[in-house]
Amino acid sequence: MAKKIDFLAIASENDIKKRCEEISSEFGYTYVSLNTVDQFAEREAEFVETTFILISAEQVEVDADIAGMVQVVRQVAPDSYILVAISSKLDPKVAVFVKKSGANAVFIGSELRHTSKLEFVASQKIQSSYLPVKVNEIVADSIFECSLFHLMPLNRKYMPVIHAKEVITPKKLEKLKEVGEIYVKREHISHFQKYTEKYMDKSANGLSGRCRGQFLSLFGSYVDLILLISDQSESTSFKEGATLYERCEKLASDLMNTLGAVGNAWGIINNTAIGQFGSLERAPSVAAYAGLLSLHSGIGIPTQVMAAAFMCDIGMIDLSPKTTRKIRKGESIESLSAEEQQAYRSHPVMSLEKALSRKLQIPESVKNTILCSHERVDMKGFPKRPRPEKIPLEAMLLQICEEIDRGSMIRLNQERPKIEDVKKSIFEKHYAAGDAFSLLFLEKMKSQMAKV
Repeated sequence: MAKKIDFLAIASENDIKKRCEEISSEFGYTYVSLNTVDQFAEREAEFVETTFILISAEQVEVDADIAGMVQVVRQVAPDSYILVAISSKLDPKVAVFVKKSGANAVFIGSELRHTSKLEFVASQKIQSSYLPVKVNEIVADSIFECSLFHLMPLNRKYMPVIHAKEVITPKKLEKLKEVGEIYVKREHISHFQKYTEKYMDKSANGLSGRCRGQFLSLFGSYVDLILLISDQSESTSFKEGATLYERCEKLASDLMNTLGAVGNAWGIINNTAIGQFGSLERAPSVAAYAGLLSLHSGIGIPTQVMAAAFMCDIGMIDLSPKTTRKIRKGESIESLSAEEQQAYRSHPVMSLEKALSRKLQIPESVKNTILCSHERVDMKGFPKRPRPEKIPLEAMLLQICEEIDRGSMIRLNQERPKIEDVKKSIFEKHYAAGDAFSLLFLEKMKSQMAKV
């Protein structure tokens, strides 16, 4: 049986292979590198179950040859996510051709070296390719449209425990409870959402299940939007980008409607949040928190506040690998070099520019919220440092929700903090300091965050 490989790099360039090895080491991926696709073909039996494959074709000048490389890899590893790196000298149409030949995404080689796009894509396609669902949300004698999986701890393989369209009998459900946590493929999370809507009861437990399903669907669509914005082969996919953005808005609206009916709405988000790369993939969690605070405080329109949360940090993937690695390790912004600080403090502008480059129809109020998402009333924020009265309350909402998200995440060997305690502590700190937020904003937050 072939050993499961998380990350396979097929590249002749030593610097690319070193990048891939460093990423795998940091995130704990099993890693293999080869020099050529011919070597891959000779050892094909070893790579059938590889999750993520990078093919560097920077040195290949004939587009048909690049397509041929992709086709060979795709035939051997039909379920793998294949990312192809090409030269910036090639016609942009080559990227579209390569994707049609079987690649999932196409980047320019310099992007792999000098930006953090590779870390983000790999973390999503390896670590987050399967999403957890709760066994207590499965109903006896029901049918899933997709397969459910269990993670085998020894070989780290996801093994199907329920196959698509299989009836989940009471006996099988009892076995699922013995297994513990089960998973669904991220591309099938919409099936899970439809399942919860169809089978869940109207009790609090049923509402919680629907919230989790909606949140996971929102997370999947958000990541797809970021990948679309980053992919060279999608440079003309304005229509698809607009469709995905509209889907994110619709999912956000549905989530808010359901969360509004749930007593423990904050806890549901807290227990469903997903993250590994860094702040960027925390955006759906921050957006959900911000949507709730917007709903209950009357600040802004909840779906527009959530849209700003989705967009405000996407420029982070254009930062250097060295910079994002420092941020993931928890180093302060002040500890970065002058060049790194300048790039980091520009990322809200970069975020908006990336979104607008795909002709996403973003309202002016949302654009302003994105640009001010890291500004402070003491004028120590970034990137423009406007006068305090020019900072929209919606932007302050995003900032305080980022703090709530950071404060409520699970940390190794520590008990998860209570969300109400986190909110109260953050509010009291800023109310006493008067540094980041206006008094008007804090007064609006008081009833939502100061209570125990």
